[in-house]
Amino acid sequence: MRYWIETTLLSMGFWLTWSLIPLIVELIPAFLKAIKLLFTQFRKHKLDIPDKMPMISLIVPVYNSEETLFECIQSIANSTYPSNLIQIILADNQSTDDSFGAFAHAQNEFKDLHMQLIHTEKGKAKALNFAIYESIGTYIINIDSDGILEKNALMNMVLRFENDYDVAAMTGTILPQKKLIQSTSNL
Repeated sequence: MRYWIETTLLSMGFWLTWSLIPLIVELIPAFLKAIKLLFTQFRKHKLDIPDKMPMISLIVPVYNSEETLFECIQSIANSTYPSNLIQIILADNQSTDDSFGAFAHAQNEFKDLHMQLIHTEKGKAKALNFAIYESIGTYIINIDSDGILEKNALMNMVLRFENDYDVAAMTGTILPQKKLIQSTSNL
């Protein structure tokens, strides 16, 4: 009888040890990191404004964006980021509408913006890659031609990069426009 009790306790100890190893090695550190992440996420960081703001490049892939392109460029022009430090590259990947007309109208309206329109092969990835080679900014920001920036978005992104060198990439929160959603017939 004693043999069976010792064997049972020994095997229970063995399996108990093996079940505790993942808990100690993986779950507890993951839980502690999650708590640390939550505290750092909700704590407001004071972002220092550098003495000299960097040049940024905004890449806007354009494909049949005649109706939305002007508003996109207008949101960039209304940004709080200094317009002399913004390079806007519109990568037209073979639009068949009058997207060029919207670009020309924006160029006449916002003379202080550094805009250029480049023609690329068909496809968004090709347009983005081609535009990256044309960019001269310290930071490269991509916005779709139907997107509208919040006026502080560019400044907030650059300040976040400038104040935390561990940040290598970032994305913004996308808030859809109700009028564009309502204009579509599908859900």
